[in-house]
Amino acid sequence: MCTLRCEVCNVCEHDFKCTCMDAMKLNICKHIHRVVTYIRDTAEVEQSAAPPDLEISENELMVVEEKEDRVEASILNDLYAKNQTITSSNTKYEEKKQALLRKLTRLVEDTENCAQLEAIEKALLPLPHTINALKEGLVFIKADEEVAELLRSLQDSGSEYEPSSSESASSGDEVSEVRPEHQVADSSNHKLDLRKKTRATAEQQNPLPLLYPNGNIITESKKKDLMSLLKFIPPMHHDFCKELRVSNNLAIDTISVPREEEEDH
Repeated sequence: MCTLRCEVCNVCEHDFKCTCMDAMKLNICKHIHRVVTYIRDTAEVEQSAAPPDLEISENELMVVEEKEDRVEASILNDLYAKNQTITSSNTKYEEKKQALLRKLTRLVEDTENCAQLEAIEKALLPLPHTINALKEGLVFIKADEEVAELLRSLQDSGSEYEPSSSESASSGDEVSEVRPEHQVADSSNHKLDLRKKTRATAEQQNPLPLLYPNGNIITESKKKDLMSLLKFIPPMHHDFCKELRVSNNLAIDTISVPREEEEDH
């Protein structure tokens, strides 16, 4: 350690160099004293402005670590629960799919002739359209109230629809007599005629327009497209029909259409 130190500021003469004559004589000049004083004053100001170091006890540190551990455990539990939910959903889906495959396989194997196989093929024919509609997303809209009410009354009463004389005259078409179903030899052809007459009558009544959920009116051309879409959705898949379940594909309380149909309006 250098012994040539200033008694006032305790600075070694080798720590600073000055070009004045006093410094050249190996003395600590007044310039060096001013520099040292400025440095010390600045350091003291910075030290007083700095916040004091916070001393954390071991107990406080343990509390902080416990909180961090609980947060980490909570996050891990949430991730595990979500993963379990996804895994359970996938497992349930696979189980249902395998059960359905076994059921269809057993159903086909139990057939005895081509007519039974054709019946299965006919039942499966509209399913691809239904699956595609579900994949594209569903938009539920309200169907024609007058047509729905007409079909609901037919379903509740169990009777067949017979147009009035005024309706027959206004249609301009020859309408054959409609008898009760038990008096008709071919019930399937009779129901088909009933559907055609019901459709014609509903069109003559100027039914209320169909509305999208946002209140936009569906045009007649778009309405025909929506009604045509029902032909590809079998009655067994009308699970979203809340009040009325009919199998004639004329009108139901709700209709399933892709979301793009609403964006066009």
